[in-house]
Amino acid sequence: MDGSTQVKVWFSADGYRDPDDNLATLIGGAQIKAIASSNGRVSLGGYVFGDTKDGGQYYTLNPGGKAPASYGTDARYSSVSGNKQAAGNYAFYKEYGKAALNDLGGWKQFDLLASDNGGKRAWNFDATSKSQITWAAQSLASDIISAINKGNAAVVYSAGGGANVPAEAIAYLENLGYSHDALTSHFAVIQHGRSNWENNYEAEAREITRDFTIAISNQNMAKYTNGTKGPDLKHAIVNKAGIDGSAFGANFDKALDVAIGSKSFGALSNATFRSTLDASDAGSHAFAADLGDLQAAWGTQMRGNESLPSGDLWAHRIKTDGGGRLRDLYNEFNAQKIADLLSGKKPGGTSSPTTPPVTQPETPSQPETPSQPETPTQPGTGSAPFTTSGTPLKQGVASLYALDLDGKAAAIGREGGKIGVAAVSDANTVDHQGAKSEALGFDFGAEADVMTFKLAGLAVRNGASEAAKLTVYDSDGDVLDTRTYTKNGNYSLDLGNDAHYAKLEAIDWVTSGAHPNGEPDFSLVSFHLDYV
Repeated sequence: MDGSTQVKVWFSADGYRDPDDNLATLIGGAQIKAIASSNGRVSLGGYVFGDTKDGGQYYTLNPGGKAPASYGTDARYSSVSGNKQAAGNYAFYKEYGKAALNDLGGWKQFDLLASDNGGKRAWNFDATSKSQITWAAQSLASDIISAINKGNAAVVYSAGGGANVPAEAIAYLENLGYSHDALTSHFAVIQHGRSNWENNYEAEAREITRDFTIAISNQNMAKYTNGTKGPDLKHAIVNKAGIDGSAFGANFDKALDVAIGSKSFGALSNATFRSTLDASDAGSHAFAADLGDLQAAWGTQMRGNESLPSGDLWAHRIKTDGGGRLRDLYNEFNAQKIADLLSGKKPGGTSSPTTPPVTQPETPSQPETPSQPETPTQPGTGSAPFTTSGTPLKQGVASLYALDLDGKAAAIGREGGKIGVAAVSDANTVDHQGAKSEALGFDFGAEADVMTFKLAGLAVRNGASEAAKLTVYDSDGDVLDTRTYTKNGNYSLDLGNDAHYAKLEAIDWVTSGAHPNGEPDFSLVSFHLDYV
């Protein structure tokens, strides 16, 4: 790619669960269109809704259903409430998003779920004819062929979710005889999110698209652990009341109001809609049309066994066999740029391609264990749904607090490989008494994505079960999800969007008959958090 290359931009959303897809689609689409309107080298390709794993597509269409066993397992699929949120995202696209993109003009739109055979069509990564791949992949393959034939042209796919559509297209073109070098010279995938990389790609799609993937820094972050400022697109809209999308059309304006919660979606059947001010994937979409940064990053694609691990330490880095190297540090598309965009201002000139921000591998002396992780000095101050005045048990940036029966700070008890509250009864148990319970409060220290934990001590007595209740909260202390566990063992919970806190407590015996003698309790054995 050079300073005269013509670039056709595609962008996508997985649509599965996270509401930021809705806002990112609107803002990302508007930014790409604005750049294309002022720069003749950028043209509009396609928008894809539903680029996620087979199981994600199935449960978006069937929130309470049971996917075919061949679709594999994913801890998220067991949450009917989460699946209903995915259905709500799809309802938003059909009701508002599609019309909003039509207002922008120029986009070919591909609704993967509309022709998905009720969620039962599986991805095909070894196609030998166009009819074997999705309509979107067929069109993308045609655009890639056109770019190869033109010579000085490229196609870019910003993956606001998975990259299964590109994987279908690449595999099909390689089966047709197109060389890997020709394809990587004219096609790239942009990815910013570890969660997207891990949760929305079929495993085979990750392998197929890795060599095509330009990994940019996670667009959620306000600051990376190396001190570089991030775009903080988790807070893409900072003045909700002042937002006006009418410069892009009436349908766009209406969709924007619903996406950010200024207007109600209305009643939905078997679906839940959540508004948001998060548009992290829009940073990836903006990068795909920023020709200066795109040109500078071309050639830094992932390779070999490289991956995008979880945690803040990796939000700006790629994991390599030898340690780590920097992603492209992209922070130019932020809340101010979004406010300017929505006000009708044209985007400024793209950055100069003469000084690539990142082309050399990062070689810190201890790449796997940087000495000073960024740790908030007062995690949870002012918004935690429980007291954080006690002495916590630290795990990375996360803090675990013990709470007594009255919710006051208590000491954490650790004995025999178990964790509990040292206030009532055994120090290594969480005890229920009367109508109250001790509790363990988790302050994640940052927005967490997946919580893995192990429980012990839950027993069944005379047909009644002891039980632990986990409540997940957002950064404001509002409840996001509640789960009840009656069996010992390991659990992995997808936390959804904006999860910052959780509380684990004992509840009364779960029974349809008489309560046994004695009070229920349980123990926490271990916990681990993966971060967005």
